Amino acid sequence: MLPAEEASRYRVANISGERLTVHAESASWATRLHFRVPQLLSALQRLEDFARVREVRVRTVAPRR
Repeated sequence: MLPAEEASRYRVANISGERLTVHAESASWATRLHFRVPQLLSALQRLEDFARVREVRVRTVAPRR
């Protein structure tokens, strides 16, 4: 749902109830994702695995090495 280069900057960390937590590799990438959340949420809710998601939480974490 995101361009490949951008998608590689994020990882799904957890789905708990209605909340999806996504880890971003930096604050700037987290900010970009925050702006996309309304559109992404709408698209994600059409997928069976994400149908219950009503909230997306974006956290910044150091990239894996």
